[in-house]
Amino acid sequence: MDSAGLCIKNIGGCLPSDFPAGGHNRMALAILLIFAGLGLCLYGVLLATGRRRPLDLLGALLAAAGLAIALLGAGRLLSERFFSG
Repeated sequence: MDSAGLCIKNIGGCLPSDFPAGGHNRMALAILLIFAGLGLCLYGVLLATGRRRPLDLLGALLAAAGLAIALLGAGRLLSERFFSG
């Protein structure tokens, strides 16, 4: 194993691109996006199901936006090149 304990040498070695710098920050951002998106989605569903006309439409839009944010976070967590410019 290397100094970080993440790579086994006899399988093929490690490339520097396997563990990009700032990986923990990217993972934290992805997890933050997932939890924030799920929170918005839950709040939007509660608004959409429990309120009258103007607020239920806002709740439905908020739930959809929260789901989109959570999916962006999941994509960022699962793919290391997601959003890399």
